[in-house]
Amino acid sequence: MPNPQLLTARQVADRLHLTLRVVQLRAKKGDIPVAFKSPGITGQYLFDPADVAAIEEAIRA
Repeated sequence: MPNPQLLTARQVADRLHLTLRVVQLRAKKGDIPVAFKSPGITGQYLFDPADVAAIEEAIRA
């Protein structure tokens, strides 16, 4: 079972000022680390807040 503190793709999109689709594509490509993916082809991506914070810092730098 996923950690309840993980972020959804929508939350990541909002924090990084990206569209939901861009977050999904970058996650699938491996550019944004995925902490958990629900089973199935259309399974939800969930992200670790620390990974997203590191990406935010890199964008600001």
